[in-house]
Amino acid sequence: MPLDLDFLRTLRVVSMDRSIDITRFDCNEELNWWLRNRACQCHDKGISLVTCWLSGDTLAGYLSTAATRIELEDPEDRKAADLDGVTHTETGRGGFERRFPAMLIGMLGVCKSFRGHGLGRHMVQHAIGQAREMARITACRFVTVDSMDTPDARKMYQESRFKQPEKQKRKGSVWMYYDLGPRSSAAAIAG
Repeated sequence: MPLDLDFLRTLRVVSMDRSIDITRFDCNEELNWWLRNRACQCHDKGISLVTCWLSGDTLAGYLSTAATRIELEDPEDRKAADLDGVTHTETGRGGFERRFPAMLIGMLGVCKSFRGHGLGRHMVQHAIGQAREMARITACRFVTVDSMDTPDARKMYQESRFKQPEKQKRKGSVWMYYDLGPRSSAAAIAG
């Protein structure tokens, strides 16, 4: 689905706070519950950053992100990311590194009345942009998500070039990651 840029430009992007009316937001039971019962608490306590997209005073969608790390167990996944020979010691004692710094898309919800404009995909791109900014000041190689396994969610993440590791399938959810790629030497020096 193409992005409805005219619609997206009308939205205001703000950080979560208690003045946002969340009572009319309706996405699904789990995402509605988290928004009503945990979003402000997690945002205020620095557990996640919750960003909201508003149409006027109406909440159209929200996204929570947090720092995390991913574990790439499959050597083929590490090889595809050019991370197959990374060790912490010269001798490689202890084996190859399997855990890498990442940013987590924790919760992402679009209100049913605002679907069909590409807002979900736009929020995923926003999260990737956050991860790129994070990578400018600290290590961040991947964006990861453990999403509900619905056809729409799977399609949205796949269209945004997220990959699902073969050996890490989960029941009821889909774990995927997006590789930001290595830093170039010039970018690392410019910082």
